[in-house]
Amino acid sequence: MRIFKWSAFAVAALLIGAAAAELSLGRWFSQDPLDRLGLDRDLAQVVDARGLYPGAQAFVLRHDHWGFRGGGDNPAGIAVLTLGGMATYQPLLPEDQTWQQVMRRQFQINGRRDVTIANGGSRSQDTAAMLKALRDWLAHVPDLHPRFILAHVGQDEGRSEDFAGVQSIDLLRSDFGAALVNQAVGRFPAETERFAKDYPLLRRHSGLYRWWQKHFPPRPDADATPELHLRIAPAAAHWTDTASHPLPPDVGAMDAYRSRLKTLADEIHAMGAVPVFITAIRGDFKRQGGKVLGLVRDSGANGLDEYNALEQFNAATRAVCREQGLLCLDLAGEVPFEPNDFYDYVHMGPAGAEKIGRWLYGKLAGLV
Repeated sequence: MRIFKWSAFAVAALLIGAAAAELSLGRWFSQDPLDRLGLDRDLAQVVDARGLYPGAQAFVLRHDHWGFRGGGDNPAGIAVLTLGGMATYQPLLPEDQTWQQVMRRQFQINGRRDVTIANGGSRSQDTAAMLKALRDWLAHVPDLHPRFILAHVGQDEGRSEDFAGVQSIDLLRSDFGAALVNQAVGRFPAETERFAKDYPLLRRHSGLYRWWQKHFPPRPDADATPELHLRIAPAAAHWTDTASHPLPPDVGAMDAYRSRLKTLADEIHAMGAVPVFITAIRGDFKRQGGKVLGLVRDSGANGLDEYNALEQFNAATRAVCREQGLLCLDLAGEVPFEPNDFYDYVHMGPAGAEKIGRWLYGKLAGLV
């Protein structure tokens, strides 16, 4: 009986101590605006990219104290901030293979070690989500005064509507869209991290969880669990110059998109930064012999349909830049890509990211 009492006392003391530590270290009742958002901060998780592209391995995906991918840089030193969806976030590429880091290395090679580039991309970050990010997230990052904000626009338009009703920034780090992203484009952490993925509030707010990550960080070799993923096999691909599901232009959607671009540019200017819009690209169409060819699929829209839909947004982006005197970097119109540059219909592998990073450096080297 005495042993039972002492055991019960020890367990109770342990629980009380854990609760006290959690209240002390956690963010449950924090009034910091960043703590009240759905951002991944001070977190690391294992991502397994094996089989997606040549040389792919499991790696640790990190978010810094301010919510940026990788990072750890002082916000005051950030010269270029990038916004956009999965093509900007690149969660299935290791940090050093993202186009932001390729770009940063080019600056360093050419003697500009002062140019720090932050990755503010995330899943499903369309222009509506970018506006929310500027107002609800980036405005509260102390000493953040980038000289340029690069917005990779057009590709994810309408995706943030999939998460209507959630807190504004929750849709930027969208655990709410986990099932959708997992089926379509995503790959999530290994078993050791799944508890945190299933309970995102604990991952974001728990002080004990962050303490555990700091002292026992995830290891790619031990924690990786490969999963299936939809990939392009270029050698087996069939291409067509005929759309299978042609759609008329959506005038209302384009007008709303152009309006958001103008507002986005105005709010970036208000931050003291130069807005730069980058047009969008996909991997299921290509240019050949003066034609655009689309990847044939078993059902539904083919790659040419996707090109026609995306080109409406890219044309609108170019038009707004001309009308407003904005800097537009026409990735879609100027850079030739090959199917091997992508690991699926939409997302760049290391080869594609290398092309983007080098091209962007060439465009911005004399400006930053």
